[in-house]
Amino acid sequence: MNDATSFDGVSSPLDGHAYAVRMQTLSLEEARARPSFVKPASLFDKWQSLPGNIPHHKNISPAFVGVQILPEMYILDIIGQQDTDVDFRWRLFGTAHSDRYGKEATGVLLSEAASQDQSAAGSYKVAQQVMRTLEAAFFLTEFIENDVVIKSTSTVVMPLSDDTGKVSRLFGCSAWSRF
Repeated sequence: MNDATSFDGVSSPLDGHAYAVRMQTLSLEEARARPSFVKPASLFDKWQSLPGNIPHHKNISPAFVGVQILPEMYILDIIGQQDTDVDFRWRLFGTAHSDRYGKEATGVLLSEAASQDQSAAGSYKVAQQVMRTLEAAFFLTEFIENDVVIKSTSTVVMPLSDDTGKVSRLFGCSAWSRF
């Protein structure tokens, strides 16, 4: 397990409650071994099938993603330069996320969300990692109440390029599980 972005025991507001959050990054093999990563791994396989070292954002469409994954998908625009501190703005925040978080985040900066929510703070660190490495990242976030995992997300984040070949967006999906 890559523990560059591991969190444990921090509070996060979600659904009007404060939950403990446990987050860990996983290798592709670790993600594939977990049933909760079927959709993220499927989207990763589609992304890998696209041309180029870093596929172009124009290759991503609802038809490409598929109706099964679309509600759980997100797209982040990169704000700032790649060689400096960057931020990310949600271009698309799938309906499954809006339903789970109880709010729409399209247009919101990830850094703003990270200052209010530890699961978003973890997502921000993973997004920065993907920008640094230019490689896909898988991570699991568990929401805990009274020492019991009550819901989790299984997530993949992948880079997309623009016409110049520069990474201009990140995208992926988070499959929600309720226990």
